[in-house]
Amino acid sequence: MDKIKERLYVLGAAPILLNVLLELCEESGGFTNFQILSNLPEPVSLKGYQPLPEWAVQFKDKGTYEHDFFGKSSCCLGVVGAYSKPLVYEYFRVMGFDRENYVNLIHPTAYISRSVKLENGLQLESNSTIAARTQVGFGVNIKRQASIGHHVRIGDYVTVNPGVTICGEVDLGDQSIIGPGVTILCGKKIGANSVIGAGSVVTKDIPEGVIAYGNPCKVIRDNIQSSS
Repeated sequence: MDKIKERLYVLGAAPILLNVLLELCEESGGFTNFQILSNLPEPVSLKGYQPLPEWAVQFKDKGTYEHDFFGKSSCCLGVVGAYSKPLVYEYFRVMGFDRENYVNLIHPTAYISRSVKLENGLQLESNSTIAARTQVGFGVNIKRQASIGHHVRIGDYVTVNPGVTICGEVDLGDQSIIGPGVTILCGKKIGANSVIGAGSVVTKDIPEGVIAYGNPCKVIRDNIQSSS
């Protein structure tokens, strides 16, 4: 099907980032026809969202959409939070949006080595790179100008923010968040549900479920949100 005419379902919505996402959808896959499905009980505020004239966009609030026809439809996550992504996925999974429905959105200026293994639901923004033999899990966001080294493992629902440098053989646990401008040195492991603060330099392993930052990066406190 012509992707200009094919509808892409956007599941959940972060309005302040909606332009970023829809422009990535158009630039990476040629999508211009969107239906945005909210899982929230109240209407979504559209502050910060400005549609481009060539887009056909429909918003559907919770309880206003039928889901009998969703089974073979293409979709993407409309949220980027490492904790909100699995919640949104599970909400829409029961409506027929399984992992195979999720498209990979890869900006044309990004580079992915031919030996990289990708799960579905990747959103890879402009001027980012993923080097050889890296494994990327489901529902991963890699923001602009991020550099992912060789033999890296990126777990499910990870968010890598702009300007991050991840050296070779790093392991990023599920739902970890890597802040803007972070550098992670070779062979280090970031535990699941941990947050690395902006500009940090990670020189040793970071356990799961913590907030850590600094140069060198140190654990500051438990990540309360990860256990909620």
